[in-house]
Amino acid sequence: MQDDALGDWRIQAAARLAKDVPPAYAGGPSHKTGTPVHLSTATRNSRNQPVGFVTPSATALALSIAMATSVEAERLNSQLIFKEVITPEGKGKSVGYKDVGPLFDYFEYCMMAVTFSFQALETFCNHTIANELKGNFSLQRRKEVKTFTSLELEREVSTEEKLAIVLPDILKMNSPKGKKVWQNFVTLKRARDATIHMKSTDQYPNQYSTGVVDEDTLFYQFLNHKATEFPKAAINMINYFASAKETPRWLIVPLEFLNGKK
Repeated sequence: MQDDALGDWRIQAAARLAKDVPPAYAGGPSHKTGTPVHLSTATRNSRNQPVGFVTPSATALALSIAMATSVEAERLNSQLIFKEVITPEGKGKSVGYKDVGPLFDYFEYCMMAVTFSFQALETFCNHTIANELKGNFSLQRRKEVKTFTSLELEREVSTEEKLAIVLPDILKMNSPKGKKVWQNFVTLKRARDATIHMKSTDQYPNQYSTGVVDEDTLFYQFLNHKATEFPKAAINMINYFASAKETPRWLIVPLEFLNGKK
């Protein structure tokens, strides 16, 4: 990302003043045209003292974690030691008990990459709904149509529905469902579901001798996809919707990652 002198790329909103701003009160600061301005957050610390800081984009924070951990996961993957073995089904690969350290580390970083890639989509959906939805929103629920407020949408509707139905309607654009960007999202969702809602078969796939490999299980997902595919799936989906308006500043670095520039 080219330095625009506006600060960290993860800032939620950054711009420059279009004209001079006089002091808002006696003795207060004035600001000249071109001065950087940022969205700011006010909170309090454990001593109940006011604390202010430039507001981060929650989506950018999640993407930053996802990108960094996916890169580390792929570095670890390159160090894995697989040995040729003979299995009941023929030739195969095995990681010996002395070499499982990097493998387990790889799984851990994949879990982080998947979790925060999906969280980036959740936060992006909720931020978009909060800022773009005017009024209420109706969705079909079994035998009835239910109307949601913005906050109810954020809490009660799945990320999948938000991406397939809610955001396309709010932003007046076609749904990504059925497109390549949606296929990649489904892959991410499978890995995320296996990570967050870990079933017994995700923890120990051989618990039930069915003779069939469950492609939705955790280890299958991690051993059959490059770790960077997960944040890239999230970035592609966010960029799909961001194309409806001007690309947010915080998305520039993730797009560079998407295009192999980081």
